[in-house]
Amino acid sequence: MTISSRLSVCVSAALLVASAHAAPRPLSGAIFTTDQHGNAVNGNAHYLSKCGVNGVYLDGGPGPNSPPNAASLPDGDYYFQVTDSSGKTLLSTDPVSHRCISVADGVITGNCPTGTHATYVEADHGSIGARTVELCAAPDAPFLNTPNSSGVYKVWVTPAGDGTLKGRGFFGDPTRVANDCRGVPGCFHGFIASRSKTDTFKAAAQGSSRTFCIKVDKQLAQANGETTPGGNWQIFVTDSIGSTNAYFTNELGTTDAQICGLTAGSYTVAEQMPNGYRQIAAYLNGQQIDSTSVLVTLGSGNVIGDQTVLFVNQVRGRGN
Repeated sequence: MTISSRLSVCVSAALLVASAHAAPRPLSGAIFTTDQHGNAVNGNAHYLSKCGVNGVYLDGGPGPNSPPNAASLPDGDYYFQVTDSSGKTLLSTDPVSHRCISVADGVITGNCPTGTHATYVEADHGSIGARTVELCAAPDAPFLNTPNSSGVYKVWVTPAGDGTLKGRGFFGDPTRVANDCRGVPGCFHGFIASRSKTDTFKAAAQGSSRTFCIKVDKQLAQANGETTPGGNWQIFVTDSIGSTNAYFTNELGTTDAQICGLTAGSYTVAEQMPNGYRQIAAYLNGQQIDSTSVLVTLGSGNVIGDQTVLFVNQVRGRGN
C-alpha cells in the first residue's frame, strides 16, 4: 500500500468516526414554568415571588393547545438550572445533582434519586403522576437575582447523561454548583443549548424594560380559495443561543400570543410539516417571507412591539 492510499484510508476512517459522533437530534418536547399547581402565568405577567405559594415551578409534558398524544420530553432523568436570559450568569445556588427530576410517560413525576427540590401534584395531569418542581432550592434558598433590568430569568432542562460530551446530556460534574464548559461551543455551565429545553419567565418586577411575545397563526388553503384554521399545529421557536422549544396552535389556528417573556434578540420560527401538506406562504407582520422559516428580531431597530408570524399550507398535489 502506498503512502497516499494509507492516508486515504486514515482520512476515510476519521470521517466515519466523526459521523458516528455527529451532533444528536434536538431534544423533543417542551418545558414551561407555572404556579405551584401547574397553572400558567400568561403573557408578560411576572410571578409575585421566586419561592413558595406564589413562586415559580417547573412543568413539562404536553403544553397548552397540544393534542393528547403530543411529543413531550423523552422518559428519563434530567438536570435543570436557572440563569439570566442570556444564559451567561448562573443563578441556581445548589449542586446540579440536587436539581434532578424524572420524566415518565411524558410528564415530570418528581425528583430523581439525588433531587431535593419540593414537588407538588400538577392539576391537569396529576392523575398520571405529574408533578411540578419548585425552582428554589428551599423556601429560604431562592435562586439569585437576574442581572438584567427586565427581571427576566431562563430555566433550562437537559438529559442527565454521563457528564461527557458523548453522553448526549449534561456536560460536567453534577456534584458541583457551576461547571466550566472548557470551551465547548453553545455550552452554558454544563448545559448544551442544542440538547436542552428552555423557558423564560419574569419574577418580581425589577425595572421598566419590556419583554416581547411572538404570535404564530396557522391557516390551511382550501380548493375553493377559502382558508381554514390550522388547529393543534406544532410550531418550533429557536432562540439566539440555539435552544428550540415546541408550541401548539389552538383550534382557531393561533398560539394566543403564548410565546411570551422573550427578551431582545433573534428567534427562528418554523412549523412542523406533516405528510400530505406543503407550505405555500410564510409572513412576518403581514409581509411575505421567501423562506420556509421566519427570522424574527425583537427589541432592536424599528421593532417596537410584539411580532406576528403566519404560515399558510396546502394539501400536496392541490393547485400549482
